[in-house]
Amino acid sequence: IIDECLSKDASKADKAQKIIDDAIAVFDELIAKIYQKDVENQKAHFSAINQSLEKEANALLERANKL
Repeated sequence: IIDECLSKDASKADKAQKIIDDAIAVFDELIAKIYQKDVENQKAHFSAINQSLEKEANALLERANKL
């Protein structure tokens, strides 16, 4: 996602930077969920993380492709 944004022309740099910032924020949120200690059902927890990753990544890629 970041590579896709960086390959855009300079006139779209501000919009691309916002997408990059959002991608980093999503990454940080997912890492925090991965290292969460108080999880009762690990399989369901990681399944939810995987679904969240797919949803967020698709949304970010869609935004990047619109640039």
